[in-house]
Amino acid sequence: MVKLANPLYTEWILEAIQKVKRQKQRPSEERICHAVCASHGLDKKTVSEQLELSVQDGSVLKVTNKGLASYKDPDNPGRFVSIKPGELPKPTKGSRGACNELRNVDWNKLLRRGIEGLQEPNGSSLRNIEKYLRSQHDLASIFNNPVFQRRLRLGAKRAVNNGRLLKDGPQYRVNYGEGKGASKYNTFPASLPPVSLLPHEKDQPRADPIPICSFCLGTKESNREKKPEELLSCADCGSSGHPSCLKFCLELTTNVKALRWQCIECKTCSACRIQGKNADNMLFCDSCDRGFHMECCDPPLSRMPKGMWICQVCRPKKKGRKLLHEKATQIRRRYTKPIGRPKNKLKQRMLSVTSDEGSMNAFPGRGSPGTEIKISIKQENTDLFLVGTKDIVTEEDLEMFKQARELAMEKIGCKNGGEANGRYPSVIEFGKYEIQTWYSSPYPQEYSKLSKLFLCEFCLKYMKSKNILLRHSKKCGWFHPPANEIYRRKDLSVFEVDGNMSKIYCQNLCLLAKLFLDHKTLYYDVEPFLFYVLTKNDEKGCHLVGYFSKEKLCQQKYNVSCIMIMPQYQRQGFGRFLIDFSYLLSRREGQAGSPEKPLSDLGRVSYLAYWKSVVLEYLYCHHEKQISIKGMSRATGMCPHDIATTLQQHSMIDRREEKFVLIRREKLISSHMEKLKTSPRTNEVDPESLRWTPVLVPNAAVSEEEREAEKEAERLMEQASCWEKEEQEVLSARVNSRQPPGKVHSKNKYLRPSENVMVLAERGQPLDPPKESSEEEEKEE
Repeated sequence: MVKLANPLYTEWILEAIQKVKRQKQRPSEERICHAVCASHGLDKKTVSEQLELSVQDGSVLKVTNKGLASYKDPDNPGRFVSIKPGELPKPTKGSRGACNELRNVDWNKLLRRGIEGLQEPNGSSLRNIEKYLRSQHDLASIFNNPVFQRRLRLGAKRAVNNGRLLKDGPQYRVNYGEGKGASKYNTFPASLPPVSLLPHEKDQPRADPIPICSFCLGTKESNREKKPEELLSCADCGSSGHPSCLKFCLELTTNVKALRWQCIECKTCSACRIQGKNADNMLFCDSCDRGFHMECCDPPLSRMPKGMWICQVCRPKKKGRKLLHEKATQIRRRYTKPIGRPKNKLKQRMLSVTSDEGSMNAFPGRGSPGTEIKISIKQENTDLFLVGTKDIVTEEDLEMFKQARELAMEKIGCKNGGEANGRYPSVIEFGKYEIQTWYSSPYPQEYSKLSKLFLCEFCLKYMKSKNILLRHSKKCGWFHPPANEIYRRKDLSVFEVDGNMSKIYCQNLCLLAKLFLDHKTLYYDVEPFLFYVLTKNDEKGCHLVGYFSKEKLCQQKYNVSCIMIMPQYQRQGFGRFLIDFSYLLSRREGQAGSPEKPLSDLGRVSYLAYWKSVVLEYLYCHHEKQISIKGMSRATGMCPHDIATTLQQHSMIDRREEKFVLIRREKLISSHMEKLKTSPRTNEVDPESLRWTPVLVPNAAVSEEEREAEKEAERLMEQASCWEKEEQEVLSARVNSRQPPGKVHSKNKYLRPSENVMVLAERGQPLDPPKESSEEEEKEE
């Protein structure tokens, strides 16, 4: 049911719009809300909601110009449209009746009726649609309304935005595609040349495709709508997805199948072939789905294009006179004189200063490094020439400058400079440690060229010298991060810091992390993130060990955005501790989590090792013959896509007889558990020590039907295990009566072989138990 605006509130809003316009101001939302609240004593939130409802039902017009939204009265829009004298009645108290009569008109049906009635192959203009509708006698009460033309125009604009109509210049056509998102690709140009592989794409290898959709977890036999659909697989990582889940149209899907397609996480610029550089400025072609940086396009782009964009590879080449006309237009535009006030640039004019005593002349021009600049000053018939060249700086001057710089470095307590390695700062003093940095960090300009920085290990404030740090440590009252402690066990604690509440601390933490992370790009925009800071405690305070950040509201369900361990605490198990802690929070939230992609080199190594150990330990603890990926996901908190990727990397998943089966590699599992027993982990996460409640209500990982199906599966598995035990007891009794006990152990068929095959129930439903693995399966190890 569509919610309509209150007519009384709409009248007050229109009065406020006229009042603001009489004050020679732009009727913005803030000014309208202030005027209505001051006049009638309403809440600002209520006025804002009624204003949006009035815009939706057409009682108020919303106009956007240069990113600023203004609101206008449809009966008196001002300069919005050209109003002929005598066309509209004068605005009176009851002039809202004309608008209220058209409030219940379905403009989408009227526009579709006009376009289909005209039957023009290339589309119909709005003027022809209006003429056709005026010729229909059953619509006389509608088109006789004085605001009919304006409302028809507004309805056409909204129909295009909603995807019901397609606009090609002034022509409108009906969109017969399915759904709202089909309008983006239904205007697919038919004159584009066929796609082909680029030279650098022909010889590159392709990753093995994962036969599971990363979005709906379906296969090619069943998509989100339970229909068969082919999967598109990334050539780099092998992750797959249905075209319907990727929102690809039919033409784009056909083109992508003929190319070397990359998913959004592996996307590389096809021009410069650099991955991860300026990811926010990358454009995706609507014809081949290749990625291009805005500066790598031909010609380079300075802003994001609106609507459909075709790359230079798929764009048809222009030839002949048309190309010459375009080049001539570009050259003409380049050399056209600018209109309006010229920019404030340095005026290269000859400056002349005259006086009674003498004159001084300076000639314009930048000059070359070796040119001489002569200044002639005439005073009492004497000439003095000052000649400046690049050879005037001698070696003695350079030596003196280096000595002065070394003395200054000693004064501020820095012994080595940052010019040798190109990092600023190259060294930081953090608590009792002096740490060599790995990369540069964008500290403010006055700190950006210092070779050594001094940081407070509690508030993370950065300083220039040792003396300033000592004075600060006497006044600093911080001994732990400014947040709530949500975890404590022995001498380890975890604090949850809100980027919106402790903005300065989080910004300093990000600047510190950039010294040891290459791909970090977020420094100052910390409000949408939560920071989980790991500390090691002693009698002096809580010392920073590392942290990971997490977006508060993330549609992709990422549980880690950035993770960092200080160099003095690395290779001590703290990295795995933070990864395991992030998955513990995901389990408490009731949803599977995954780190933000793409992963860095060190992050990929850490996460692959963690995923492998979690999967092997889960299989070691669960000896059932039916295992579901979703059950494993709920128990570990890992994303099902990450579980499937880990199983495929270790050759533990296969497809046999139209079913996915898991190959249980006992040797790999046992070797992992033996390593774990010989060298146990020093820092383990204790779930009982966590005192934390998720902000959002935990979402169920599966539906009610899936839960009931899994309960039924567990019940059947318990029955099967009971039957199996009874059969085993009967068989052992028979064998004991016939053969000695030593031979019974060797012929027991219920002993597990070296590798067992277990069916992976995709939806958690029980499948038929497989037969014992053959000799070929035992040799697959």
